[in-house]
Amino acid sequence: MEQEELLKIGQWVQLTGVFRIINGHIGFVEAYSDKHEMYYVRFVKTRDGVPIKEKGYWVENENLDPLDTWPHLDDITELINMALDMGDKGWFEELTNKLKPQEMPW
Repeated sequence: MEQEELLKIGQWVQLTGVFRIINGHIGFVEAYSDKHEMYYVRFVKTRDGVPIKEKGYWVENENLDPLDTWPHLDDITELINMALDMGDKGWFEELTNKLKPQEMPW
């Protein structure tokens, strides 16, 4: 795989070209396997916007489309709640740093 084709850890992606039931799910890249040339993606929303908690899968690059404009404010708020539920302090801090002070829900 060429370097410019590699997705970055933390990059938001949408699942494409796979089983109809999970096609369109949105998530972020958590890991990459050089050996298998696959990404471990934690999916957080279905294509219909329904939150998914703690679901991750190994996916081939050809089945992932990078997303440049996601997440939106409402999505970030939901992800902050997920980070709190999972006790993931690092992810919580990363998400809250994306919000401007006037956008904070508290």
